[in-house]
Amino acid sequence: MNGNTSRSYPRKVELGNDTFELRYMAPGDDAAVAAFADALPAHDLLFMRRDITQPKVISAWLGG
Repeated sequence: MNGNTSRSYPRKVELGNDTFELRYMAPGDDAAVAAFADALPAHDLLFMRRDITQPKVISAWLGG
């Protein structure tokens, strides 16, 4: 590791044979965040600082 922690986004990373784009969340990501939250077991949600199952929380998180 070179010690440089500065990163710019969006950026592409390769994992195995797949390439993924990492970017900051944007207002249009609310449906994806809600789907992620709905897929989590209830026990895992206990470890979240915010209740991301609530639309108003997701909206605030995304700056809306």
